[in-house]
Amino acid sequence: MLATVILAGCGDPSTGDAPVPTTVVTPGTSVTPGTPVTSVISVAPATSLAPVVSLPLVDLSQSPVADDPDPAARAGAVANFVDCEYGVWQGGWTADYGPLGSGPSPDAALATALGERMLALPDQGFVAAGRDGGRVVYTYDVAGRSKAAVIVADSATMDIVTTDDWGVEAFASCDPAEFDAPGQEAFPMTVWQDADGNGVPTSLVTSYRGPEHCEWESVTYLALDGEQYISDPEQVFDGRDFVAPFDADAELPPDAIDTGYQHDGRHLWLSSDRTIAYVVTDGSTEAWPSSTEDFYCA
Repeated sequence: MLATVILAGCGDPSTGDAPVPTTVVTPGTSVTPGTPVTSVISVAPATSLAPVVSLPLVDLSQSPVADDPDPAARAGAVANFVDCEYGVWQGGWTADYGPLGSGPSPDAALATALGERMLALPDQGFVAAGRDGGRVVYTYDVAGRSKAAVIVADSATMDIVTTDDWGVEAFASCDPAEFDAPGQEAFPMTVWQDADGNGVPTSLVTSYRGPEHCEWESVTYLALDGEQYISDPEQVFDGRDFVAPFDADAELPPDAIDTGYQHDGRHLWLSSDRTIAYVVTDGSTEAWPSSTEDFYCA
């Protein structure tokens, strides 16, 4: 973490004041003479409130609802800080997941959670956007719209005990398709594009690798319109119930349906009865069958 952080201060919207650049420093940090210092972030005891920095006051009081099926409800106040085209895709808080990352300062706590991939979120690009008592909200923006948000709270404010003064309390994000390319890399699933190259919501189509801890990493799942298709070149699921075998050298049937979805040179087609997905490249066609049973990895 850098000792000195440059933030854009917020002007008063009622007076039309322009934002004023400010400098926030930790105690003991040397500052160039003449640099305006408006506040100090201290590595304070757990009972301290959020640092008084040049951030707008916002309402972070809405409590999350643990185990609620709606990700926006699970996220609580932080869901109000994302602008999603397809609705809030994921959300949660410490009561659902346990400690999500902590540190001696809000920035450090966020960096821990993102750096250790404790959340399916980009590991950089977040900016402090507001504060409320012992909480600070950070947002990740794409083309001027916030697609992810995280609340960091001091340990006296959080309902769960952390080993540090600050911890990640709650998070929310939009569908991975709404992120820019660097942001999409943080998610475990693949974002497919439509015929015009636009990202398609993962609720419609996505693919992802099988879990390593079950030794299924050679398997690829494809979820499309509520159906699941499986690529199993190493026959990990040999003997399980599929509508047809996986075929790495298939022929595209003349009545196959072009979904228009594509990713990295691969084009997605379906059999006329929609039981087999065909992944087509310039040099090959693979047949990914659907299954009549679910596959769970404990």
